[in-house]
Amino acid sequence: MSSERQESDKFTLVVRMGASDAHYGGNVVAGARILELFGDAVTGLSAMDRGDEGLLASWEEVKFRKPVYPGDFIQVDARVEKRTKLRSFIKVTASRIVRGLSSRDSTVEKVDPPESVADANGVIVIPYAQARGGAGNAK
Repeated sequence: MSSERQESDKFTLVVRMGASDAHYGGNVVAGARILELFGDAVTGLSAMDRGDEGLLASWEEVKFRKPVYPGDFIQVDARVEKRTKLRSFIKVTASRIVRGLSSRDSTVEKVDPPESVADANGVIVIPYAQARGGAGNAK
């Protein structure tokens, strides 16, 4: 059995927004919640791609395109755009794939095609010891 791992340049996370995620008037989910999901997705991507969760260094070009509401299912896709020895440059998108229709019952509708609600570019830094094959580095 080989201990090699395949590089993965994509990671997807799907999360349902709950009533506790609503933060603003009109029952809108806070943009900070979407950024938290972006962080989870890039951490998962880095773990699968590099064998280390890495450290988020920056977000750039963050755009919130449409409001998100409780009951919505949000799909977050993270993909590596470029790699260097110590950095991964990531594109992250969030799309509504199911829309909650009512705060009073459980009705929903599939969103086809999915609606883009937010996107950003991020940079993940890999600790030097991991990048050079230090202890704990999966190879």
